[in-house]
Amino acid sequence: MKKFIRLILILLVLAGLLGSAEYVIRHKLIVINDYFVKEDDTIGVDLSEYQGEVDMDVLTSQGIRFVIIKATEGSGHTDPYFAVNWENVKKTGVLAGAYHFFSFDSSAVTQAEQYIRTVGSLKGMMRPIVDIEFYADKKENPPTAEEVRREVGIFLELLENEYHVKPMIYASEEVYKKYLSGYFDEYPRWVISMYYPAFVQNGSDWLLWQYTDRGELSGFNGREKYIDLNVLNRNASLDDLKSGY
Repeated sequence: MKKFIRLILILLVLAGLLGSAEYVIRHKLIVINDYFVKEDDTIGVDLSEYQGEVDMDVLTSQGIRFVIIKATEGSGHTDPYFAVNWENVKKTGVLAGAYHFFSFDSSAVTQAEQYIRTVGSLKGMMRPIVDIEFYADKKENPPTAEEVRREVGIFLELLENEYHVKPMIYASEEVYKKYLSGYFDEYPRWVISMYYPAFVQNGSDWLLWQYTDRGELSGFNGREKYIDLNVLNRNASLDDLKSGY
């Protein structure tokens, strides 16, 4: 009986330690992902209007190898800082990309037209990128899988026809499993894993990994003081990110 009680106490202590570790990680008191990203990894940022107008020379001088900028959302919205940041990043020679925030409430055709019209040529730039995630009340009231797959499929096909390369998909693990897994596996993935290394859930099945939203870099003075940091898969090269033309 004493041995049994001792075992229970040990298990309770271990459970408490694991629970404490989970709390510390999820509340970002310790950022463990930083320990899995090495100095010689290929690091880039993604940004939107929250970073405001960015001094790309300053930003990219801090070891940044690629910059991804929000361009459009839905069928009618353009990020207010996209044009200026897009032109400025081109002057640096750093590889740049533009992403579209996908709307579940808008036609895939008009969304693709909005992206193509706004971004224009991607010659020498990154392949087109679509960000698919829940917004507003969509997590509580999600659209059907059939509807999402149909519209996403149309959107991807239109961009692939325009740019002659498969777009990259950015999606949370939850959204990817609910809507995309098994249907769009041939498209390169940009995964989000803020609390644990990407390989924990995704193995090596990703091209980019967004590993923190607490990047502290100079060169921007928007509403958000942090910037998202991303790392390229070590089995890939910057050429794997590039558009066809």
